Amino acid sequence: MKKMIQTKKTQPIYKRLALQLTIDIESGKHPIGEILPTEDTLSKIHKVSRHTVRQALRELKEDGLIASRARIGTIVKRQSTESKFLHGINTIADLLQFVYATEMHVVSVKKIRTDALLAKEINCPIGQPWVAAIIIRTMPDHLKPLSYLQLYVVPEYGDVLKGAKILFKPIYSMIEAKHRVKIVEIFQDITADNLNKDQALILRAEEGQAALKIRRTYYDKAGSIVQISSSLYPSGRFMQSSRFRTQPV
Repeated sequence: MKKMIQTKKTQPIYKRLALQLTIDIESGKHPIGEILPTEDTLSKIHKVSRHTVRQALRELKEDGLIASRARIGTIVKRQSTESKFLHGINTIADLLQFVYATEMHVVSVKKIRTDALLAKEINCPIGQPWVAAIIIRTMPDHLKPLSYLQLYVVPEYGDVLKGAKILFKPIYSMIEAKHRVKIVEIFQDITADNLNKDQALILRAEEGQAALKIRRTYYDKAGSIVQISSSLYPSGRFMQSSRFRTQPV
């Protein structure tokens, strides 16, 4: 008997099985062109019903990983489930719409003070206090996470993260609602980076894999920083689209 990977308890069994089978395919355990075990065999291996196996295989078919062949069986077509999320983010309203299309799973929340390295990274004084969180952003029906988010909220607004597990709306909008502040400007930097071991593990990517790094600093009407976020999107999973127009003379 093979034990399936552990995921959140609310996830259906067939989703967990689909994820396990995807990992098996991507790792090369089931190479391209190989015939997968029968539904009955998979049912016995994973200790689930044949109906559950059928649902899981349907997920993999929809992702294009496998295909059914008459009188042959189910064949592995490809190994990658990379999904690229394309979105045009040009205004705060666009950013709000993007966040509502995703889920944010809170991994950890803690109080910190910036050391020299972090102070340089987020451009703030050494020793400045923050409420820091690590958050994983996911898309519905996508097997792999979309991004790894490191968030820094000024202490007076950090209570919005207390007890948070899964978020479906922007954290800055939660701060606005609870503390009656208004975000009027977001400064954004986009650079290239590589995933470290911990980030790659959580994102189900490769250590050293190229990633798009987006850092945003949120300002209120007084020009004070409310929060800073730094997101890593592994190559192939996200593309940001912008449109520019010339001004008439």
